[in-house]
Amino acid sequence: FDDEMGRVQRLDCPPGSQLVLHSDGLSEAADAQGRPFGLDRLVQTLAGAMAEDRLVAVKAAVTAHGGGLLPRDDMSLLLIDC
Repeated sequence: FDDEMGRVQRLDCPPGSQLVLHSDGLSEAADAQGRPFGLDRLVQTLAGAMAEDRLVAVKAAVTAHGGGLLPRDDMSLLLIDC
């Protein structure tokens, strides 16, 4: 990454909204058949939970999807209230 220059970008985050950042390990978490959790399922899980419950809801959904398998990659989720 030494040759990469960081990029600064301004995002408008209206009051009452939430900025969601996640690592690819979360959306790529696989079930026993190798199917990824997926970005669509992540968005649905976030949309179906109240803001204060989203971290717990995503953890539960990814854990259920994995069926007890250990993750192959790190998983990070950051929710920032605006």
